[in-house]
Amino acid sequence: MFKGKDFPTQLDAIAQVLGTTKLRAYADKYKEDMVTSILDSVGDHPEVPFESFVTPENQHKANKEALDLLKQMLVYDHVR
Repeated sequence: MFKGKDFPTQLDAIAQVLGTTKLRAYADKYKEDMVTSILDSVGDHPEVPFESFVTPENQHKANKEALDLLKQMLVYDHVR
């Protein structure tokens, strides 16, 4: 597992969108050796629907199929 100096920051940015409930479930399922301090550093974030990122400026690119593709690709656990 990558443990570079920016790992907690990157993980927090991801967790702010995908939520921390699924992150913790992933760590438990795969027995990941995420240091407790790293998991604690991301805090608790709810999952944010991708639809909430649609703006008047990008709505022409954010059709149903594009949002569905994001939902399928941007996951913690590819097996689910």
